[in-house]
Amino acid sequence: MAAILHEAAQLLGDPYPRDRDQRWDRLLVSSGRDSKELKRIFKNAENFYLGFQEATLTLPFDTLNHLFWDCLLYTSRCV
Repeated sequence: MAAILHEAAQLLGDPYPRDRDQRWDRLLVSSGRDSKELKRIFKNAENFYLGFQEATLTLPFDTLNHLFWDCLLYTSRCV
């Protein structure tokens, strides 16, 4: 599980940003989307959080989340 958490943290760079606003900024940068695309996403989103979710869909957090929970629930499956 530590390896999965480490991989998720590495997506935000080194050192890992402790400040929430800095983490959010790094997530948007890490998404690979340009500023024009991000503006469009946030403009069309119902709210900030849904916009943020859509903007970061390019990142592998869903996969890492599933790996983490599989590891937690089925310890024998841990990588």
